[in-house]
Amino acid sequence: MIPTGFLLLLPSLITDFYAATFRPDFDRPPQIERTVRQNMKREGLKDLPILPECRPSKHPSAGQILETFAHRSEHQLYEGSTLIKTFIDPLLEIETMVLRLLDLPQEVYLQTPPPSPQRPE
Repeated sequence: MIPTGFLLLLPSLITDFYAATFRPDFDRPPQIERTVRQNMKREGLKDLPILPECRPSKHPSAGQILETFAHRSEHQLYEGSTLIKTFIDPLLEIETMVLRLLDLPQEVYLQTPPPSPQRPE
C-alpha cells in the first residue's frame, strides 16, 4: 500500500513523471509499480490497457502508470479577478482503474483546490 503522505506527492509526479521515473535517487517508481502489479494479481488482471492506443501492458512501468494522468486538466472561470468556479475533467475509466490499483481514492483528482482570492496575473 502506498503511504498516505504520498497522496499529495502523486499529482506533482504526474506533472513531471519523466523526472520522477528516471532519477536514480527517487524511490517511489518501484513502489508504484509494485503496488499496481500486486493489485493486478489480486484482481486477476493479466494486463492493463495503458499503452498508446489502449494496448495492454503486462508489466506496467511507473512512467506508463503516471502517463495515464498526463492529460488531466482543470479550468477556472473568473469574473474580473474573482474566481467563480473550477472545472475538473471527469476521470476516464482507465484512470479510475489505475487509481484503484494504486489504492488511491478518486477524490485525489476530483477535489477542487482551495480558491485563491485573486486571479493570477
